[in-house]
Formats: sequence, C-alpha cells, structure tokens
Amino acid sequence: MKKGYKLSKETRRRMSLARLGKPGHIPTKATKKKISKALKGRKLAPHILEKYRIAQRKRILENRNPNFTMKGKHHSRKSINKIRKSNLGLKRTPQQIENIRQAQIGKILSEETRKKIGANEKGSKNHLWRGGKIQRRDSLTWARTTVHRRDGHQCIRCNKKELTYITLFPIVTFIIIT
Repeated sequence: MKKGYKLSKETRRRMSLARLGKPGHIPTKATKKKISKALKGRKLAPHILEKYRIAQRKRILENRNPNFTMKGKHHSRKSINKIRKSNLGLKRTPQQIENIRQAQIGKILSEETRKKIGANEKGSKNHLWRGGKIQRRDSLTWARTTVHRRDGHQCIRCNKKELTYITLFPIVTFIIIT
C-alpha cells in the first residue's frame, strides 16, 4: 500500500476484521528493553495520557484483572459473606499492614463518616472501656493515682499526707547479704 493513499471506511473495516485474533509483530525482550530505555523520561501530552488511562480501564474490565478496583461500586451481600469467610483466621504480614497504613495516609474523610466513626467509638463500644468509664492507662495521672493509692496517700519519705509533699517515688527493695 502506498504512503498517503486514502482507504474507504469499508476497506478499513474489512482489514480490521481480517486482523482480529491474529497478533501482530511481537518484539523480543531485548527490543522491549531498548524501547523502554528510549522512552524513559519522556513526558506525554495530557490528551494522550487520558487515552492510555481509558484503554487501561477497558483492558481491566475485559480481563477482570485481580487488580481491578471496586471504587464506586458495591459487593452483594452474598459476595461479602464469601470474602469474609475466606479471610477468617488469616494473619496479615507486617508488609501488608504497612501497605494498608500507607494507603490510608492523607485520606480525607467526610463529615458524615467522621460522625459515624465517633458514634461507634462512644461509651461501651470504645476499646478503652472498663465498665462505667474509660481508663487511659498510658497517662501520667493514672500512674500518679495508682501510686498514691498504693502508698496510702502519703509521702513515703516523710510520711506527710499534705498534697504538696506527695510525689511519685518507686518502692526500692534491698536484699541484705550477711
């Protein structure tokens, strides 16, 4: 076929049908590496990038790739139960946990979602709930009150019960060697 020769729509359609199911030239690995090296660092125009994205989405939908995302879609109840049963008892590796953490960084939640999360963390649903009140065991006030309770609310050095003198002292035990 001569360069610049115009084909009718019917001819192009027939040629397209003739090529269906027949792969074209498949380059070798060495050729693929050369092409990749030549294209590195080259920036594509936005309209070409959009074409690539659309083509990639079509390929994903056609092939049902395992990396296919369900963004904006919902699983059926039956499907959710199947997924839940298959994941029961599985332990995540540290790498998987890190990947999940990285995916959540910078995610902005809507006001409605934040209210739902807050409602699910109130009262007895909170992981720090200890029957009637939430205890934060990591705070200094908790340590201070437990030590004061242990020592009978008095200083172990001078035995004064005045609040100004009560400080945190660890009880040190000595073994007497004779």
